[in-house]
Amino acid sequence: RIDQIDAQDRAYQEQLERTGKPPRAPYWTLPPWGERERPARTFFVRTDWSEPSDICTVQGNEGFVAGPVTAPRYRPLAVSTNGPAPEALISEATGNLVVVAWDWRRGAEVPGERTVRRGSFLNFTQDADVMHPVTTQLKTLEEYRFNSRGLVVDMRGGEVLIVDDDGGEKKELRSPAEFMLFDARGNLIVRNEVNDTEDYRRLLFIEDAGPTAGAGMFGSGYEGGTDMGFGSPGMEGYFGP
Repeated sequence: RIDQIDAQDRAYQEQLERTGKPPRAPYWTLPPWGERERPARTFFVRTDWSEPSDICTVQGNEGFVAGPVTAPRYRPLAVSTNGPAPEALISEATGNLVVVAWDWRRGAEVPGERTVRRGSFLNFTQDADVMHPVTTQLKTLEEYRFNSRGLVVDMRGGEVLIVDDDGGEKKELRSPAEFMLFDARGNLIVRNEVNDTEDYRRLLFIEDAGPTAGAGMFGSGYEGGTDMGFGSPGMEGYFGP
């Protein structure tokens, strides 16, 4: 059902029934050809229906992965009031969102990161880095079209929670991001930065910080200097246009 376009994002239960010829006796147990009785007809055996399967859903081709959000900025107004001064909005919230398209011809996920705000339409064209699913080689697809037909409804997060000055270096800890979106079928979905952290780093090939970060999987190459470029024989046209 994965290849059926109308099956995506729908729930199914399935039952199976097998039809086949009955098992035949081994040839060495049969009488000579001239002494065999001619069968009256050829018939088939049908099994009973199996138990219904669990409810399963085939996912669509597009997905969304949440990244960080920059909180909106406000400026207090210089007016004389007895309470707190009112604030004016200077810039609204923006966030990083990754649109993931499944490319059937290449058999790979194609990620595209965008800086979005409320009302952003998630159809765009840009260069995308994609990994070969078998060899893990990287290739940049130029002017790749993302047709997710998604829409950003709202977002929140990015507010400063605490300033950590342990060790003499101040680091701002901010609230995690959340995005509310409409997908191509009009479903209202919510993506959370905490839940999507691993996918966000995996899709954008972000290495973990540390002393061995330069020798990571997507660094200069494997141990021993193996090149991860697309120079292997026979692979030149796999990620062609």
